Amino acid sequence: MESVHGRQERKLVMLNRYNQPNGPTNAVVTELGSFLGILARNAMLYRLNIHNWKNMDTKKKDLWDYTQEMSERNTKNRKKWMNPHTASKTSFAVIPNNLEKEKESPDELSAKELFVATRSRKPGRVYKDSNKDTISKIAEMEKMQSQQNEDDNQSFDAFIAIMGHEHLGCLRLYGRGVTKSTLKRKALSEPYLSANDERMEKKKKELEERMHQRMAEKLEQQQVTIHQEVTDDIIGRLNRMYPGLQLNAAKLASVGAQSPQEAMQPLNRPSSSKNHQGGEDNQGDDESSDEDLIT
Repeated sequence: MESVHGRQERKLVMLNRYNQPNGPTNAVVTELGSFLGILARNAMLYRLNIHNWKNMDTKKKDLWDYTQEMSERNTKNRKKWMNPHTASKTSFAVIPNNLEKEKESPDELSAKELFVATRSRKPGRVYKDSNKDTISKIAEMEKMQSQQNEDDNQSFDAFIAIMGHEHLGCLRLYGRGVTKSTLKRKALSEPYLSANDERMEKKKKELEERMHQRMAEKLEQQQVTIHQEVTDDIIGRLNRMYPGLQLNAAKLASVGAQSPQEAMQPLNRPSSSKNHQGGEDNQGDDESSDEDLIT
């Protein structure tokens, strides 16, 4: 697994309700299973720094005998399987996710549906062993399930009726690590988890509302600042172009509050200032003409 140990960026692994890895893709889950298998090896017997069997030390004869014995034992145990699955390396924690995506109804998957999905063979492929027993059991499950549906019996489990009750240890069709105790603990903790989820959802909504309020206040403050800067810039330009106006923000606001006719009157009214000779001041006329140009 050099591709895993030498990886710079770690891949995300998703877990289901039983803390089994089930995503985001089947390839990630399969790679994780192979990686964990290397971590669980006996480092005293099999070392990863030896790439050739010839480079093993004098213990290789004992290791070979141990490996052969374990292989024979596993072969005998595998022949005892009556209905082997056809899922290959696909984790049983991934299969329910794929079935739920294809399923139209929101009902929870039954054990019978999982059994059928994990025992179906690909058409056209040649298999060493016959699956007549599996096919007959699936047919019996289908028949019993249809009868119970007609009687409206929702608690009936066709898988248990045909395959028998669960034994001690890991449960069937759940994958690795799921036992009866796991289901019991999950059932007991679900009320607390749901209540915690509700509290978290409530806090999330409150936080979102506060964030929206703060963003609205900040946006309003920015708009006021921008408006003030634009107003000051316009007043400054007008005062530089027409020094006689002497505009400011207060005067501009008072002009904006008046009607257009009222705002035009002080600008269009001729100047009444007199010079020392009793005539009209020409400077006032010039200022009035400047104001007329503005209007």
